[in-house]
Amino acid sequence: TFPELDRIPTLRELAELASDRSTLSTVDIMAAVESFLDIIPEALADGKVVELGDFGNFWLRFTSEGTEKPEDVRGGLILSLIPRFMPGKRFRSVLEAATFKKLP
Repeated sequence: TFPELDRIPTLRELAELASDRSTLSTVDIMAAVESFLDIIPEALADGKVVELGDFGNFWLRFTSEGTEKPEDVRGGLILSLIPRFMPGKRFRSVLEAATFKKLP
């Protein structure tokens, strides 16, 4: 189970938890996560869907101004990019098993 915290866990705390469950050091995990924090947005900006196995998939959705003719479509019409996430099987199963309790 996840340790009870009265705040959002830091990257270091999450890396320490992951290190306890693997053969990697906390520093190695932090370095890998930092790399992912650079690589994933780059892949999304390049139009790729990022698949992270049972964790889930990330992709970008966008909103744009419409045009009457396909030949008038251009990048400048894009108004906003919206990151999307679809949880994978393992991610969903963990959330489905979650229990909740009222805090004092």
